[in-house]
Amino acid sequence: MPISGDELERTRKRTTSTNMKLLYLDRLSALLDKGGLVPDVRGDIARRAQSVCDSIENDLGLREG
Repeated sequence: MPISGDELERTRKRTTSTNMKLLYLDRLSALLDKGGLVPDVRGDIARRAQSVCDSIENDLGLREG
């Protein structure tokens, strides 16, 4: 069964969105790797990373609800 143009477009957008989120996670990781961050900043980065991971799981349909 062929995939519709609409489905291809949705898949392309999800892929682009997920790739951008993965790049953002790489940047957050680089900040942590540099070290020297105060605990509040490290906590904020961890919360942001968790939020991005949750969003990726939603994009991929891996989360319930």
